[in-house]
Amino acid sequence: MKKNQDIDLKHVFVPNFNPIANPHINRPLIVTNGKGIKIQDENGDWWTDAHSSYMSVNIGYGRTEMAEVATKESLKLNLYPPQSIGLPTINLANKLVEISPGKMSKAFFTSSGSEANETAIKLTKSYFNRTGETNRVKIVSRRGSYHGATMGLSPLGHEILEPDQTIFPQFPTNVYVPLPIPSNCEFGATSPDECTQKCIEATKKTILSNNPDTIAAFIADLIPTRPGAAIPGEGYWEQIREICNEFGIILIVDEIVTAFGRTGKMFALEHWNISPDILTLAKGITSSYSPLAATLISEKIANQFNPPNKFFKHVFTSSGNPVGSALALKNIEIIEKENLVENSRDLGNYFKSELESLKLNHKLIKHVRGLGMLLAIEFYSPQEIEKYSSKANQIETIFNKYLYENKLLLKLGNNILGIGPSLSITKNEIDEIVLKIKKCISETEKELHIAK
Repeated sequence: MKKNQDIDLKHVFVPNFNPIANPHINRPLIVTNGKGIKIQDENGDWWTDAHSSYMSVNIGYGRTEMAEVATKESLKLNLYPPQSIGLPTINLANKLVEISPGKMSKAFFTSSGSEANETAIKLTKSYFNRTGETNRVKIVSRRGSYHGATMGLSPLGHEILEPDQTIFPQFPTNVYVPLPIPSNCEFGATSPDECTQKCIEATKKTILSNNPDTIAAFIADLIPTRPGAAIPGEGYWEQIREICNEFGIILIVDEIVTAFGRTGKMFALEHWNISPDILTLAKGITSSYSPLAATLISEKIANQFNPPNKFFKHVFTSSGNPVGSALALKNIEIIEKENLVENSRDLGNYFKSELESLKLNHKLIKHVRGLGMLLAIEFYSPQEIEKYSSKANQIETIFNKYLYENKLLLKLGNNILGIGPSLSITKNEIDEIVLKIKKCISETEKELHIAK
């Protein structure tokens, strides 16, 4: 392979690579190989991926059994012709309905989380058109959440768009409610339960002020990653379900990140006693060995789309392709056989406790939170530590520089260090990651002239 400096990158967009925000990186990392939680670059050096590529590679890199399934299925059939389907996709739909919480009835397959959520919204609006409630067009989302990168989804969760997103239309049918972040409650609450109640009250008030009869859906990710594994206080999700029931609103639960063992349960919904009307899945469904996603709907929704006279006109070229479906089935089999959900739960508790121990000796750490292998360290903001250092506004740049030097694939952004390795991680690998994070924090504090 060519040496890094000889590789011409001028014809390719590298997603999320921002040299201005990362002045310590001259060009993107060129990677060639992966095994477990490790990634190898073109120079033969190994990096630790403590984020499992957007928290998606749940079973780890380099699984030969996944490659064998992909090869076998590709040789049989790589795509379904129009108006046809095959056993891998039928079996996957049956499996997802079997293992998912609540009363899911049918699955529509797509290729990405964004497509799954777009499908969920289209299904919702089509559902109300069929029930005669055509005035239900508004979508409620929570400020600070994330549901996809398409034109329709980017404004969800973003009442005020970021500069790079100003090309997206801010639809008048978008309604925004608060997201309960106990450590940074927008109402100034000081406990998770108090923040939850204030957010619930504000949510109901907002829905009432927007005429509930015009609201189609409430879409929410159970444990948002953008604000750093934000877990709501007691009773939040049960009350959201009650509000949706009261006003006839479809509850769309986005488990793009959290499903398939990420939080120490097969589905994060299992942490709460609620059942959604629509459930969206991606990432861990194949551990990103193939692009695949799914939108699961309850029987109530499905009844409006049953053939022969209730056809749902919606298709993507690769929807539920046989290769991706076969890989998803194998991926779920690996998760179940190797007890990766339990590993996520047990080692996730250990990981979290080790991260919490860092807080005792480091001034930069404000909070540690999470469930299973969905974890986050919240750093004090530059405004909060500027009294200790004149270089406070450089915290992210400095810390990310040390992460890169230590070959640890993580990134601090908006004071949040999200951590989400593969569920197959070992205790020794956790210790290695914690040691590297500790070293990076110590070096950052030293450069900022901050000591505990």
